[in-house]
Amino acid sequence: MSVEQIDKIDFVGRSDDGKQLRLAISDHLDWSDEKGHLHTLQEKVNSYVAFIESGQIAEHHGEEKPSSVAIRIYFLHEPTKLANEFLEHTKQVLAGISVTLESQVVDKSTLDSMAE
Repeated sequence: MSVEQIDKIDFVGRSDDGKQLRLAISDHLDWSDEKGHLHTLQEKVNSYVAFIESGQIAEHHGEEKPSSVAIRIYFLHEPTKLANEFLEHTKQVLAGISVTLESQVVDKSTLDSMAE
């Protein structure tokens, strides 16, 4: 799965204690088309929010509502200044629905192993 597959949840997991449901986005795109990339990322995050708010999350994971939900974005390329501003704004918006947003840059082998 990848950021480009807007209608798919890339990865789902739980924290070690099982209390937090983690939804991951695998973002392999470079930033040469910054606006296009940000648009794609925004659409992907929006689809994750819809998945959470619609209740589909409970259908797929057997609980009415997890005690905590986080969206994690794994980037192959270091986000630009504008992308970091987008991430900060998105964190604030998601906090309003009790969802946390985390991101980190990983190497290609890590992204590849996530896809397996």
